[in-house]
Amino acid sequence: MKLGFERMSRWARIFSSLFELTQWLGAGFAFVLAAGTIWLDASAFLEFTQALVPGLAPPVPIAILITYALYVSMFFGCVLTAKIWQYIRKIFEISAGNAPASIGPTPFQQENVRLLKKIASYAIIIQLINVAYLLIRIFSAAVVHSSATFIATNIMELFSCFASLVFGLITFCLAHFFAYGIQLQLDSDGLV
Repeated sequence: MKLGFERMSRWARIFSSLFELTQWLGAGFAFVLAAGTIWLDASAFLEFTQALVPGLAPPVPIAILITYALYVSMFFGCVLTAKIWQYIRKIFEISAGNAPASIGPTPFQQENVRLLKKIASYAIIIQLINVAYLLIRIFSAAVVHSSATFIATNIMELFSCFASLVFGLITFCLAHFFAYGIQLQLDSDGLV
């Protein structure tokens, strides 16, 4: 069993590192786009945004607001997702006993509980960022009298964001289960 966990832990650390790297690259890309929207001719970025957001055809000032909101939300979403992948890698390192903060090869460690709570917080924040961006899109589309289909699609995306909040809540529950597991492990170690 220990060999299987070590192999799984190694692969999880490799994949989480790769996913973390892609998120940092995405954050850099979003930062460049957001900065370009501010410092360069913003209308050059509108075509790119309209490709990302089909059906968007508001007047230029509102389109620039939506474009900037898109890039800023992409940036923060990528940064927080990169941190989530970093924490997942750390959880596997700690659980395998390969980290300085580890007390041995067990998943029931206080550092893992702390990291799970951070993952849950970041997952919820990411969804709240998505909700804010979608609200900007919905209200700006309503102001410029966009099609009902475009508004309805954004409202459906908004509801899917609220459904995705469940991941953060489940992760908070998991953190509390791990805290309870730590207590059980300490109690059983005291009996042996």
